[in-house]
Amino acid sequence: MHISRQVADGTETDGQTIEVSRASALYLPFTADTFDRVLLLDIVEHLYPDELTIAFKEVWRVLKPDGRIIIHTAPNVWYDRYSYPIVRLVRILMGQGAHYPKSPRAIIPENLHVHVNEQSFLSLSQDLRRNHFNHVKTWLSTPPQHRIESRFLGLIRWILFHIPPFNWFFEREVFAVGEK
Repeated sequence: MHISRQVADGTETDGQTIEVSRASALYLPFTADTFDRVLLLDIVEHLYPDELTIAFKEVWRVLKPDGRIIIHTAPNVWYDRYSYPIVRLVRILMGQGAHYPKSPRAIIPENLHVHVNEQSFLSLSQDLRRNHFNHVKTWLSTPPQHRIESRFLGLIRWILFHIPPFNWFFEREVFAVGEK
């Protein structure tokens, strides 16, 4: 983790001290009921299911009553599993297949071995509820693509990314919020 020395040493902002800590998600070195919010940004997909359960228990422990866990994880496993093969086939037919390897993880080779627990919005919601989080909300999103394509493909893309159940399979990123 690369952060500025000023932040790492503790900076005072508006009378509050900001501190950064580095810890394992499996053991958070803080007392119970410490935080209003805990962010798990691009963490979930790197923890095996049993490790994720431990991490959720740790987050639950360190959250204050009514505190919230906020999660971002990518990719949406349903995209990789079900939609990517279709996208790849369409791109091959369009002459763009060289940019679409058989495994979507091969696009970023570092992800081949470190993404061990990719989630869908449904599986993440179930995991949070199973670990006693309340008022769970999950949703999907995708960064802007800025593609230059025909109106027809643009319309198809809009439908696939905005209308359920298509967007459940075509959106790339999963977000969640749960409350203690």
